[in-house]
Amino acid sequence: MTIQRTADSGSTLLKNLLVIAAIIGILLMIAIPSYIDNIENEPVNNTTINNTGTSTYLDPVKKALKEMPWGNVAFNSPRLLGYGETKVVQLLLSGNKTDDQLLSLIEEDGNKETYYIKFNNDMQARLVGTAFEVTPITHERQAVSATGVAEWKWQIKAKELGEQKLFLTLNSHIEINGLDAKHTVSTLDKTINIEVVWPQSVKYFLWNYWQWIFTFVALPLFGFTASRIFRSKKSDKGGT
Repeated sequence: MTIQRTADSGSTLLKNLLVIAAIIGILLMIAIPSYIDNIENEPVNNTTINNTGTSTYLDPVKKALKEMPWGNVAFNSPRLLGYGETKVVQLLLSGNKTDDQLLSLIEEDGNKETYYIKFNNDMQARLVGTAFEVTPITHERQAVSATGVAEWKWQIKAKELGEQKLFLTLNSHIEINGLDAKHTVSTLDKTINIEVVWPQSVKYFLWNYWQWIFTFVALPLFGFTASRIFRSKKSDKGGT
């Protein structure tokens, strides 16, 4: 009888241990996913411990910019433009082409400039100027490949005479601690100076309205000149 009771006690203990183990397993299955989610959603700690044992704060924007690769940009800048005349400004960005290679791809008129800048895969370029009517030809925000060439184009039309300015900027959209934040890349914040002049506007006017000029100016002038010549010849004949 004593042996039987010992066996029964051992069996009961084993069953109790199995029940406890099962409960612990269920609790772990519930708790572990929640713990992982909390870890993933926890804000990134931007502090580090330096050699002196004190903590220093790492600027997340500077950290993101430091990790961004370098690339070349090239664009054309018209220096002389007629009032009412239109031209195109073209901007190229590449992570694997040299500045000379990019300059050779610029098809539009004007001086050509190139710069070495930071970039990432989400870039936005803007061209603005109150003295011009600026119309984007391409999307201003684009996905940029590290091995391709991104292109932006704008059509500009002069609205005011004199020395005028266009402002060309390139923005990088970066994620800071999981949040979308726009940061302007200061290495491409350029001012384009353009002289808007009258002579070109006269040419523009003559080119676009030559039919009206011919009808209301050239024809009457031709008629008046022909009439004077005819009268002069008639007067000469009468004198003889």
